[in-house]
Amino acid sequence: MTSDEPVALVGADPDTPGGLPGGFPHAPEIVFPLDPQRALVMVRPDRAPEQSRVPNMGRRQAEVINRHVAFNAHRWIVRKPGTNPLAGLTLPERAPAVFEVGDMIGLSTNQSVDTRAKVVARMKARQRKPRPR
Repeated sequence: MTSDEPVALVGADPDTPGGLPGGFPHAPEIVFPLDPQRALVMVRPDRAPEQSRVPNMGRRQAEVINRHVAFNAHRWIVRKPGTNPLAGLTLPERAPAVFEVGDMIGLSTNQSVDTRAKVVARMKARQRKPRPR
């Protein structure tokens, strides 16, 4: 399947979509579906081979890619007629794109509620630290 936002970041836990606090620079993997049977999976070059998924994982790899691409979709999902790539998959709740922490306003799309909570906690911790003079 693909969507209106087909590029997805896959974090350390491939079963949990919902955005990464560091975005593209810190994404262990970036996936992009090419057609119903193939996807481009870009893996960080600094990852050890055992940290990456094995090529040709089949159904399991497709589930990971479909889950992340579906979570990133904003308007539509495209699938091959007669298939249901989302059958049995659970997606986390998406957090609102705009949020505020103290006197800061943040904008971050494609984050789950859980990931957003972690980002906000880090931002609050940074606000409490005294700044050097």
